[in-house]
Amino acid sequence: MSHAFINSYVFYDAVEMMAVPKTSAAIVLETKQACTTIIEYEHGKKCIVTATPYLDADNEILFVVSNLRDITEMNRLQKELEETNQRHVSKELREVAE
Repeated sequence: MSHAFINSYVFYDAVEMMAVPKTSAAIVLETKQACTTIIEYEHGKKCIVTATPYLDADNEILFVVSNLRDITEMNRLQKELEETNQRHVSKELREVAE
């Protein structure tokens, strides 16, 4: 049984369990290159997903390491900051106009 078959089987099990997004690891399995994507889940969470292949001496994939980072709160804070800045700028423009 090849490493690719074992890795694909484990990967697709993880996808079915919704443990990892399909896109990053699938791209790594096809390209043998690291891949970073942003995934937006149905429940509103947003994550940055990085998948990196671990290759053997023959440049075959032994396994793929995936890292998920939840950026939901960071995005909320960014939006809040932008809204605050916009209100501040609007207030300054009104004061200048008076």
